[in-house]
Formats: sequence, structure tokens, C-alpha cells
Amino acid sequence: MRRSMNKIALTIVILALTALAGLVGSRWALAPLGFHTIVGPAHTGDTELIRECWPHRLVQPEWVSSTPDTYMNWSLTEAMVRLGIVAAVWLSTTTGLVIRHRRRSKRPHNPAAPDNGGTTSRLPFRKPWAARIAQLRRSTASHHMRTCYIIICLISSLGGASGQIKETFKYRGHWYQLAVKFEVMRDLPFWDCEKQENPPVSASRAVKEAFKFMSKLEHQSGWDYHLDLRLKQPASNWIWEARWRRYRDVDGRRESDEETRCWILMDGTVVEPVLVNNPKANVGP
Repeated sequence: MRRSMNKIALTIVILALTALAGLVGSRWALAPLGFHTIVGPAHTGDTELIRECWPHRLVQPEWVSSTPDTYMNWSLTEAMVRLGIVAAVWLSTTTGLVIRHRRRSKRPHNPAAPDNGGTTSRLPFRKPWAARIAQLRRSTASHHMRTCYIIICLISSLGGASGQIKETFKYRGHWYQLAVKFEVMRDLPFWDCEKQENPPVSASRAVKEAFKFMSKLEHQSGWDYHLDLRLKQPASNWIWEARWRRYRDVDGRRESDEETRCWILMDGTVVEPVLVNNPKANVGP
């Protein structure tokens, strides 16, 4: 009965590990392939895109061929390597559990026996240690499962796509940054400018959102704002970028100040700049 229960517990543990490996494989190992849906063949600078999108990667973009497409070759290679790691962890863990179960099933249930002549004087000294060892063996399966779970979660957290589209600019003596996670960009409506006449968010709506953003800016007497609305294509997905430049007319000539900007995504979301103290090298034009 006890061996049957151990076999059922082993089956449950293996099924749980299999489900966990499948989850990690779909969410982590295959993530580069899923992201490729918003990276078109017309994109240039695939090496820089990979470094920006995937700061924690297993395969370097220089290791793969650029024919026909660097990102496509890298994403396939990265996904295969990640799947190999997940499969190796799952296989080694399940194999270890099966081997351990078979070894335990071959051992006698009660190995303790009387000494020569039926003397059992040493049994009281062995029984506490035997009980302790048996207790440790019973807890090994759950401990092994927790360890495997922690290892896979660490791999998933370290290797995930944690990159962002970032743009840093200086406005009135301070540095600001716009940032959008690639997971957000991937879920946005995609605009195929060759097949669709207008983007999901029209220019008129983008102008309205841009003026709402401008109303939040600091206004000084004599200064006004000029709007420069443009379409931008980071990672081959389009967004609206609204640039507001301060200006004033002095003695018949126009003086311009530094400009601020915001992004309008293709679902209507407005990304506003955030003040940063230590700007990085990715300074926008």
C-alpha cells in the first residue's frame, strides 16, 4: 500500500513538473518567436534591436547569420537554446526522481532485525536514527520539487524579455524619458501602411491627445507652443510622436526653446515623459 502511494505521489510530481516546464517553455523559451510578429523584414539595425529588446540573452546576435534576416535567425536560435535548457532541467529532475523511487522500492520495508541469538539490545539505539532517516527520505520528494521550481523560476526571471523602447531628451535643463515595454508594443494594433490607408488611431485623435498633454505643461507669459506631430516606427510598429516646442517672438524674430514630447500609441494610450536623474546613452534626436 505504501509503495502504491509513493508511486502515485511520484506521478503527481512528474505531471506537475511537466506542466511547469510547459509553462516556462511557452512564456520564456518561445518569447523571442512571439516578439518577431512585430519585427518586419524592413527593419534595419537588428543587432541593436536585439541588444535593446533582450538585455538578458543566451545567444549573441553576432553568432548568427544575417541571411535572410538577423533577427529571425537569432530568435530561432535563442528559442532552441532556451527550450534545450528547459528540457534538460525537466529531464534531469524527472530522471532523478524515477531513479530514487526505484531504489527505494527495492529496499525492504523494515530492515531492522534482531542481532545474533535474538538479542535486540541494540535496537533501541538504532530506532531513533532509522526513524529520522525515514522522515528525511519522505520529505526529499517535496524538497526536490521546490528546488526545481525555484531554479526554473530563476531562469525565467533572468532570461525574460524585460527590454523597453526608450527615448531620453532634455527639456528646460532636466532630462526626461519616454518608455514603453515591448510586451505592450506587441499587443498594440498593428498598422500595415501598405494595405491600410489610415492607422488605428487617426491623426485628428492624435492631435486631440497631444493638446491634452500640452495643457498640462507650464505656461509662461509671452511663450507659446508649436506642435510637430509625426509617425514613428520603433520595432516596426507605428506610434504617434507629438513634439511641443516653446517659442516667442522678440523684436520681429522667433526664439525657440527646447522641446518636450509624448507618444500616442495605436490603442489611444498616451505615454508621458518621466523625469530621470541619470539619463542613459539612448538620447533621442
